[in-house]
Amino acid sequence: MNITLNDLISPEVSPEVLGDGYGFTEGPAADARGTVYFSDGRNDSIHCWEEGRPVALFVDDSTDANGMMFNADGELYVCEGAAQRIVAFDVSTKSKRVLCEEIDGQRFNEPNDLAVDRTGGFYFSDPNYRHRGQSTTMKEDVYYCSNRGQVARVSTICRKPNGVLLSADQRTLYVADSRGQCVYRYDVAAPG
Repeated sequence: MNITLNDLISPEVSPEVLGDGYGFTEGPAADARGTVYFSDGRNDSIHCWEEGRPVALFVDDSTDANGMMFNADGELYVCEGAAQRIVAFDVSTKSKRVLCEEIDGQRFNEPNDLAVDRTGGFYFSDPNYRHRGQSTTMKEDVYYCSNRGQVARVSTICRKPNGVLLSADQRTLYVADSRGQCVYRYDVAAPG
């Protein structure tokens, strides 16, 4: 089944361009108030949009920012691909802290997308699209990082894992495999 924009958007709605001039936008994430944050990986920046206001720069130091999602405490989790890590931003102060950047002493390839669970842990994909020419450090897999920073490999089947999503009840994890051209579904018995 091919779905077009006309299938998703009412004919009474007119799309509006909110901003332009970005290098490569990704990872839209909305906070509890409805403010939408999105990354511009090529320009190492994150922007935000609030209804009735123009798009504004949030930060300009998020290295190859990609997938993003808020945790229950309002922190913005961000995959920083070329920096090979996942960070958390305090949106009020714009300070960031590293959540994870390696497993078993090896740096990640290029964290791409993530899904935060109710415990504050998160699943993330680690492909390598070589956005900044970096070499692949290890097999491209899917991981879970607990709220205590413990990282575990949760899927090794994908050829190039990309998007990850938890179902609303958090009982199912979906992983898109870009190279395999399929989506895998995993039962989640407990976090990670």
